[in-house]
Amino acid sequence: MVLEFIEGHRLRDDLNKRKVLDQRVALGVVMDLLAALDAAHQASIVHRDVSPENLMLSKGRCVLIDFSIGMSTTKDVGMTQATKTGEHLGRVDYMAPEQKKDMTRVDERCDLYAAAVVLLEMLSGSATFVDGSQDPGRNDG
Repeated sequence: MVLEFIEGHRLRDDLNKRKVLDQRVALGVVMDLLAALDAAHQASIVHRDVSPENLMLSKGRCVLIDFSIGMSTTKDVGMTQATKTGEHLGRVDYMAPEQKKDMTRVDERCDLYAAAVVLLEMLSGSATFVDGSQDPGRNDG
């Protein structure tokens, strides 16, 4: 097995330092991430653990790493097809609701959900969705 050495650092390192990234930087990261996910999905692979910990920033590009819990959406030999019911792998903050409920029914949409959470965190400083209707400082009037 030959692996590429990626000189750089994880997106998590930047978010720990800055909390919020410049919009242009965040857009570049998410565009590279979506291109990587498109390539994986075209190959019938679901990553299942898209998060800032698995995104490397290197020489002006973002690289999706660590497919260790990825799965095949087909029955390809040598690829995991499913996880046991009740077993959760990955980072919960980035999981789609259906992924939290049943890891055996994960598909490409779960990776896209996680990509949206990564974008949310880069722009807001938090991976948590907050319902604005519950914000005591909100004034809709």
